[in-house]
Amino acid sequence: TFPWTEELLMPANPVFRCTQLPRDVPASVGKTEDWLFVLADPWTIALRITKDARFPKTDDLIRDRHSAPSSLQFDPADAKFLVKALPKLPGSDDPMQSVTVELNSHVTIRARADGQSPVTELVLANSRADGERIVLTTNR
Repeated sequence: TFPWTEELLMPANPVFRCTQLPRDVPASVGKTEDWLFVLADPWTIALRITKDARFPKTDDLIRDRHSAPSSLQFDPADAKFLVKALPKLPGSDDPMQSVTVELNSHVTIRARADGQSPVTELVLANSRADGERIVLTTNR
């Protein structure tokens, strides 16, 4: 519970990933008109409040599943196989390396390391793709 009622928005800040930031001490927060302060002894972090930004309307970003042009349903065995196979695919040394997912009445996962040819392809034979053909790229 914060001692103010309005919503505050600040840009993401990598300081919260810092391993030296204590996680096992009580933290205090406070704010002025322009700044939010987080105190976790011995740290004091000052974050400028972004006044002209707004939270995104998630309803505009995430559509209802019934309005999606396609859907994917993973078979449990395929999901287990994929979890084991992803770390072994080319390029897996970089967790942000992309994979391509193709839904075209079947489900195909493709990966390659930078500069590698040909692409390694996994077909998830028991999973189901319905609707329009979709090809998307995501990280692992």
